[in-house]
Amino acid sequence: MSSTNATELERTLLRSGDDIYRLALLLCGDEAGAAQALIKAIRRLATSGAAPDQPALIAALLQALPPERRRWRLRRPPAWARSRAVPAGRAALLAALAALPRAQRFALGLTMLRSFESAEDAALLGDENRGGPGAAGESGLANGSERAGADQTRAVVRDALLALAPIAIPTISPAALDSAGAPEDCRLTRAAIALNDPAIHNDATIRGHLALCSACRAAEHAWQSLSIAVEEALRGALRDTRLPPALVDQLQAAIQPAPAAAGWALLSSPRARIALVALPYRLFGVAARRGAASTHWQRPSPGAGPRAARSCPARA
Repeated sequence: MSSTNATELERTLLRSGDDIYRLALLLCGDEAGAAQALIKAIRRLATSGAAPDQPALIAALLQALPPERRRWRLRRPPAWARSRAVPAGRAALLAALAALPRAQRFALGLTMLRSFESAEDAALLGDENRGGPGAAGESGLANGSERAGADQTRAVVRDALLALAPIAIPTISPAALDSAGAPEDCRLTRAAIALNDPAIHNDATIRGHLALCSACRAAEHAWQSLSIAVEEALRGALRDTRLPPALVDQLQAAIQPAPAAAGWALLSSPRARIALVALPYRLFGVAARRGAASTHWQRPSPGAGPRAARSCPARA
């Protein structure tokens, strides 16, 4: 990694390190898992050559996560969800939030902790949101692949909120959140409300329907109240969380390239590599000349007999 990219990655870590650590805690559940995933993400990004910005770091964090274990939800809530600072009324909500599938926790973390737009969420979620139902077909408002991806991300958030609704606001009416069971004239509007679709404010037909339908306005208020309750609980639980100093040192060390060994540094020189290639041939030539010299005998004089020939020493 170049010194420029290393500096940019350090700046990204300085600006967004606490936020990304909170996201890692939300995805991993405990401090050890979050730290391990962050270190792997930093190393992956430092060697990938990608732009070391915040979305790239979050994408590297996703790739560094271990496979999700289905039995994880049977364990007790993580430390951040059962802190003493958590109000008693939010403890059950945070425990339910921590037990959500990883894709839903990630979507909630992006939208409520980092306030990403749905299109940015879709790019980061990737295959994580493939399990959710296709919201583009439900709302009838999709007009392209980018819009479909954004709607699909909103569907992941919607499904998470629906799962948390009985705990977040026990008095909320299930009918107010059920877009599929709404009257036919209200379904398009209710689907847009459930997805928090921008069409609520941009589409004239939906705005006109909301102005005339009190039931749809009540549904909109119910969804807003639910979203606010979950966001306040999540932000309140992770607001004071910071990167531990020891982890900061580990991440800074992971950004820096490892020093090359002396032997490999020698091979970085082209002349050294050429000399190493030619070395076996030179050694073979020296060995061949020495072998020839050791088997060479002096030619005896014409008057010498066989004994003289046999006693003639070999040249050194």
